[in-house]
Amino acid sequence: MEYVTTVRLLVRETRQPIANAKVELFDRDEHSPDDSLGVAHTNNFGEATFKYDTKDFADSRLGVDDPRRALATSRDTVPDLYPVVYNAAGQAVISKRDEATNNKASLHILVLVDSEVAKANGLIS
Repeated sequence: MEYVTTVRLLVRETRQPIANAKVELFDRDEHSPDDSLGVAHTNNFGEATFKYDTKDFADSRLGVDDPRRALATSRDTVPDLYPVVYNAAGQAVISKRDEATNNKASLHILVLVDSEVAKANGLIS
């Protein structure tokens, strides 16, 4: 199954969009490494859109990523989504892993960034 999720970054205090920020979307896993569903930069509206498929995040019954296993034996067929935001140096500065969706492929994920955090990490001037 194909999915599309848009992550939107806004400054918490002003609701100003955060443009040109590097964002990575992940599927949180309990028994294997989290699956990256793509990397994108936000547009002038602070939005980054990701397209992904069930095969990009589905785990086996053992909880292990294994592309040789058929999806019919998968136990993880809906992603637990969370974004990670990076600064210009490529360091992760915001992770929403603790707030991942629970078996929900959200169409939109809003990330509000405190203005001090955004400025300190070069996300806004």
